[in-house]
Amino acid sequence: MALNFISSTDLKQKKIIQFNFSEAGSGRNKDVKKIADALIFQQDTDTGKIYSQTGTTDFWYINDSDNIARLLSKDQFDLVMAWKQKSLLVSDDQLQILAAIGGLPTSEYFLEPKCLTFPVAIKNTDGTRIDLCIVHLSEAPPFQQYFQHCILLDEVKAFYPSDLALSHELRLSSMLSEEMRMGFYPFTVRTKEGQLITYNGTTQFASTGDLKGGDIVAEEKFSFDKFDNVRNVPLDRITYIIGKWDERIENLYQQYSSMLKSKAAAKRRPNAVTIKKNWWQQLFGV
Repeated sequence: MALNFISSTDLKQKKIIQFNFSEAGSGRNKDVKKIADALIFQQDTDTGKIYSQTGTTDFWYINDSDNIARLLSKDQFDLVMAWKQKSLLVSDDQLQILAAIGGLPTSEYFLEPKCLTFPVAIKNTDGTRIDLCIVHLSEAPPFQQYFQHCILLDEVKAFYPSDLALSHELRLSSMLSEEMRMGFYPFTVRTKEGQLITYNGTTQFASTGDLKGGDIVAEEKFSFDKFDNVRNVPLDRITYIIGKWDERIENLYQQYSSMLKSKAAAKRRPNAVTIKKNWWQQLFGV
């Protein structure tokens, strides 16, 4: 993937936020080369290196495994430094709770190191309960631009299943939604009352509070005829709980990846009954 990827730009910031460091010196993209030439090494992390960019307040994290440079704001840099200095491994009791909730592996189409994510409610160390949280466990530091609210794992006192989270089965299915038009991956579900709701792509939560995960009973085939609008939980409402990776997490990752692959294969597999019916209709004109 890295061989074909050159760079990506955040349209709101109007600046490059990721680029292929291996390709930067080729000069195929002058803006990328200019950034790469201005990078000064600062320090190592467990899985990559951090650079400052001359003439700016920006920092860049370059992951060892894919050699992709990722922009860090000053706040992100401070978070990465805190992440670097701590263990941040889930306890066995915490992992048991997370495994019961079920996690999502990284999509094979995402240009980022593998991670596992779990929708939870938490009580943090000062006793505050937060209902819309995602535990994000990864080998790499938290460089993601969409992380608007983050706390480190050691700031969490307890995990709880979230009443707002979709079932694990539906969350896995949401990862397999297909693109209908640019940036639109409709994932439609049906509530107990028969209402159809469409989300866009990978979906962790049913709503911010009015709709519970248990109110959703099944996935439905998307149809523009029945489509009203997209109902996603805004990213700025989600708190990300940042933790690290170990062999236990790797084992879970492989398990969930296998489940996702099996689900994708079943979705692609032709339905024998439908094929037979279509053949019969064509032959006899019914």
